[in-house]
Order: sequence, then structure tokens, then C-alpha cells
Amino acid sequence: MDALIFILSRGGMNRFIQFKNKELAKFLGLTPQAVPYILKKLESDDLILRRGKEVKLTEKGIDECRKYYEILKSAFEHSLLSIRAVVVSGTGEGKRFLSIKEYRRGISKAVGFEPFRGTLNVLLHPQEVWKREVLLRKDPIFVPGFKKGEEIYGGVYLYPCRINGKKASVLIPLKSRHPSNIIEVIARENLRKMLKLKNGSEVVIEVEF
Repeated sequence: MDALIFILSRGGMNRFIQFKNKELAKFLGLTPQAVPYILKKLESDDLILRRGKEVKLTEKGIDECRKYYEILKSAFEHSLLSIRAVVVSGTGEGKRFLSIKEYRRGISKAVGFEPFRGTLNVLLHPQEVWKREVLLRKDPIFVPGFKKGEEIYGGVYLYPCRINGKKASVLIPLKSRHPSNIIEVIARENLRKMLKLKNGSEVVIEVEF
């Protein structure tokens, strides 16, 4: 579905369009090598038309996008975005940055709690990845970056939320290194311990609009 949304966003509803495999791959959080297989599957399912390197949505593909539009519309009307994901290991970058006092001070002031020194990394279910784009349309709380010595630290966007019912916040660095299917969540407590989570545990992130 995310590939259809990408094609739609590029104008592929009414005309043939062309794009690089790496552009779609980045949008999907996959490798460029996976793109030809995705496009072939969409074509075999009669969701897109292909003309050389150009693609266009079919009526069936447009109908699929309309279905997701209705889901989005419903999500906004009910003022609650619910995202399903599973817990995965992080790189340790979150712990390092959340140990820096300037970040901790800025985040504490922004969301009203002093964050645990570490983030919970979650992998969005494939059918949930599009919801990240919806999340990014919400006005975020911005914590500006700063310079410390010779190193420059970028700002971060915060989106207050609940994860499995517990108060938390989605954290998205201004210069995120994560693909679009990975989200970092912070809270006052160690979420892994408090919610008894391990890699593969199912979680639900809820964001009010």
C-alpha cells in the first residue's frame, strides 16, 4: 500500500510518472533491490500500469488509495491515531543523546518529564508504515539543537503519545538515521522494564490530534 501512496503523491493517478528505485526504497524503508519485485507484484495485482520505466495507478490502485483516505479521514475525525508495532533493538544512539544534559533539559521542559536515558525502538507493521506520515503532519513540539565544543547537535521533534496506555512521547531527530518503519519512543521510565517488553513484543502507540 505504501508504494501506491508514493506513486499517488508523485502525481501517478492521472499520468505516467518516473522515479528512481532508491527514492521509492527510501520511502518504504527498504533496499533499492527490492523495488523491482514490489512493482512487479503491483502490476500483477492490476494496481499499476507500467510503460518502460514509467508507472501509473490503475482504477483498482486508485480505489485502494481511496480506502486509505477514508481510514485517514476517520482517524482525524476521531482525533486518535493508533499505530501497531513490535519492539526491536536500538543502536545505542538514543541512550548517548539522552545522557546529554542540554537534550535532557530541553525535553523535560517540552514534555513535562525527565526522560529515561534511552529510547524504545519499535518496528511498524508493514500495513502501519503510512501512519508515520500522518503523525508527521501533526504540529510537533520542537526542541532546538545546540553546539557543544566543536560538535553540533541537531534538534528533535516530539509527539506526546501513549504506548500500551503509558504516557510517553515519540522522538524523531531532525536528522534521523532510521528508515520510515522505525520509531523511537521516550518516557520517564524504562519502558522495556515497566511494560515487561522484549524484542518482538507487540505495542500500540496512540497519538491524539
